[in-house]
Amino acid sequence: MFTISILSRLLTIPYVLAKLTVEYFSIGTVFTNFQTNRSIRRIWTAGIMQHMIKVLTVPFIRDHASYTVSSLLDKLLSTVNGDGGLPRYGEFYTKRKCFLNSIDAADWGENPHSVDSLWLAHGGPSRSKNDPILIYIHGGCFAMQLQRNAVEVLANVYRVLSRDSHPNLSVLIVDYSLTTTGSKYPQQVNECGQIYDQLVREGNTNIAVMGDSAGGNLSLALLYYLQRVHPKGTVWPSAVVPISAWLDITAAQYSGSFRKNEALDVFSYRAVEYFGEAYVGTESDLDRPDLNISSLSSSYDWSKLPPVAKGNVLVVFGEHEVLRDENFRWCTNAGITKNHPENVIIEPLGYHISFFVSEGVAFGDLESWKEQSLTKQILSFLSKKL
Repeated sequence: MFTISILSRLLTIPYVLAKLTVEYFSIGTVFTNFQTNRSIRRIWTAGIMQHMIKVLTVPFIRDHASYTVSSLLDKLLSTVNGDGGLPRYGEFYTKRKCFLNSIDAADWGENPHSVDSLWLAHGGPSRSKNDPILIYIHGGCFAMQLQRNAVEVLANVYRVLSRDSHPNLSVLIVDYSLTTTGSKYPQQVNECGQIYDQLVREGNTNIAVMGDSAGGNLSLALLYYLQRVHPKGTVWPSAVVPISAWLDITAAQYSGSFRKNEALDVFSYRAVEYFGEAYVGTESDLDRPDLNISSLSSSYDWSKLPPVAKGNVLVVFGEHEVLRDENFRWCTNAGITKNHPENVIIEPLGYHISFFVSEGVAFGDLESWKEQSLTKQILSFLSKKL
């Protein structure tokens, strides 16, 4: 569904690109991050994201940008896995169940939702239950699907870690339900929990979780899910990496970094308000800690959860993010800034998910890619914790 605002923004993209090009070669753009400024294409990407995010709507995404993780992986087969180096690339781990009636749904349990998940790479027949599995939960405001640059990054993560430290590593992508299909909180949280629970039921003991933006929210919400659903104990994630996590879905205020960084970031307060409302819908229990994670962190003790207490959570966000304050507030209230300050990575001059935009594609080869600042720190953390 096109609106006048969306059409206007689309038609003015050439102007935005021309303006950014002139600024790039003269006074500089608002995107001052070092990695971004190594390439005019990255400036263009960030500029288009900033230009469009304030007008995107759920109906527009549903009508013009809807696809599945499976179809995206099929499309990228020759470019991402042309060398065949990603074992079992694109194979389903779980497939969504379609219930014919309420009786079938009741048989599934209290939450009659199932979810697709697919292997980007699998450790192979020699892997043991102790070998690591990295679950990736993508961002996109709970409305947009997994993006190509994230797949490229994940493929590089797998190639480096499987070669250098963890030869039987597996990477699993969760294709959780989106608001474009009418799915609302807490369905997405429960779906991620189902995938995690199934891996545990099968005996896996070394599971890590990484997510960006909305996926960063779900990565931390998963910890609350595990405590709530398994109060007597569970296999906790060996590592959790929320990147540019969108933590407060309905409690954000237009102040602080939301106001200060509005012109510097590719995310916006308007997007938080609009897509947050689409995610929550008519949900009345807004005081659940897995919904407004940062604003409620003073009343819910995240510091007692084993991954947080043991220093197994690496929080990554940018200096120029609108979400900067809520990420730092959660890190402070959860005790990470005090007890594990090395696990709070604030990218200088970084913007929302700049890890995927500015470091997503290697300069020349895999060795160049892994030496980039954020990439190096994330790889080091995962290598040590897995």
